[in-house]
Amino acid sequence: MRRRIRAADRLSMPAIAPAAIPRLAPMRVLLFAPSRIASVQVLEMAFRGLEQEGAIHYRAIFDDEADGTEQAEAIGLADVVIFFRSFEPRSLALLERARDAGRPTIYGTDDDFRSLPRDSALGRVHHSRPNAEAHRALVARADLLWVFTAEMADRYRELQPKIFVGRLPCPLETFPPSSTHFESGPPVVGYAGRFVHERDLDVAVRPLLERLDRPGSELRVEFVDCAPRNLRGHPRVRVVPHFEDVLDFYAYMRSARWTVGLGLLRDDAFSRGKTDNKFREYAAFGIPGIYSDHPVYRSSVRDGVTGLLAAHEERSVGLALDRLLADVDLRTRIREAAMQDVSARYSLRAMQTQLLGMLTSLAWSKQRHSDPGAPQLTLVEGPESASRSRRRSWRRLSALGIVAIRDT
Repeated sequence: MRRRIRAADRLSMPAIAPAAIPRLAPMRVLLFAPSRIASVQVLEMAFRGLEQEGAIHYRAIFDDEADGTEQAEAIGLADVVIFFRSFEPRSLALLERARDAGRPTIYGTDDDFRSLPRDSALGRVHHSRPNAEAHRALVARADLLWVFTAEMADRYRELQPKIFVGRLPCPLETFPPSSTHFESGPPVVGYAGRFVHERDLDVAVRPLLERLDRPGSELRVEFVDCAPRNLRGHPRVRVVPHFEDVLDFYAYMRSARWTVGLGLLRDDAFSRGKTDNKFREYAAFGIPGIYSDHPVYRSSVRDGVTGLLAAHEERSVGLALDRLLADVDLRTRIREAAMQDVSARYSLRAMQTQLLGMLTSLAWSKQRHSDPGAPQLTLVEGPESASRSRRRSWRRLSALGIVAIRDT
């Protein structure tokens, strides 16, 4: 007969400790990049956050910061090696070393160097034969290409079939906007961008000058780093120097009293490969924006809802300025809708989750390739077994060799 265990007996019975689950060692991620420019610093925010949570160990080495011995030792200690915006033959040599050591490699970029104008300063650097050939080989020989728009994925598919389209985060979580300055003081139109974008602002020069010089106008204009020559000497135009540290830039933008932000971009091959950077930043800081009706912004900005789209010419930019400067209710609606949009689509946490998934998937795929006997998950799914979004996730894992999907 089975003996019944009384409650008092249970209390006196020795506890049986569950078997301890071994803690997995954090993935060791190594990043090589030419310099610590803003887009690299944005990525580092995500990497450092994952490191603080114990998910990865992260190290970045920028060109000329370490000699060949130190770089080789770093590769030997890494689980995944990332080359971000690298383009020189010495970077290709490091990628080949990582491949020889059996390390998974990723090439990442947020710009299409091949589309730079050949007569520009940057174009002459990137179109030189050694650099162009090294860049092409870096993309083609990496285990995975990491880009941030579908346009870039399409451009590079001929070189690299394994592509991960990621997203860059907005600064909303790390630098939430201060609502105390909204709609206070005289109106300010602002633009934040490096000096190389001066030509993008040509269509705004005349409209801004006309509105600055109107009788009784209180309008002010502010540029961070990039300012058109014809506006620099105006008494109500302010030029703020470039911020080397992106966190300093975010802190400044959080306190900036901009009524309207300009996101202007010429429609050329190089610009079409870029991300909607201005929208992510302006929206996160509560700044209603006017954006060029350009494929980069057309794909993310809802005209009249999360921003205004204007044809990239003087008349359209002027009309958009008048409309947004005159209508406080429209600015409020755009501000709120844009903040909600980037919070949902460009959160740092979502980007970190995606990033960790990419790294883990690649490491697993590489292990499967080097060890065909490694276990593999087989997923059996029926026609109604999962949502459409879950099916897309499974298909992506299948493409990377992590799961095998068998339909019933």
